[in-house]
Amino acid sequence: MFLPKKLLDIERILPVIKDRRFVKSLEDINADFEENHIYEFYNDELIVFYVEDRENSIHYISKDDLEEINFPIENLNEKAVENLSNNFEKKRHGENGYFML
Repeated sequence: MFLPKKLLDIERILPVIKDRRFVKSLEDINADFEENHIYEFYNDELIVFYVEDRENSIHYISKDDLEEINFPIENLNEKAVENLSNNFEKKRHGENGYFML
């Protein structure tokens, strides 16, 4: 389904962690994905992508998306983590030294 292009809502930007296999599978579909989208290496195996949480889907953020709204790429990680903290309730599960957040 084709959806009309919308400007990025910076209050809905979130970080998403994927592994290297994810990038390889996307390159099979869209050879330019890695070149056009924004990501950071978390470690040797994991990569942090940035998405916009939409009502019925997620949108992987591209460099063009940020340019359209004049949002500096240097602030992307900070904003995504801030949004993650603000939009999700933190719950702690477990006991006896074994916990999950």
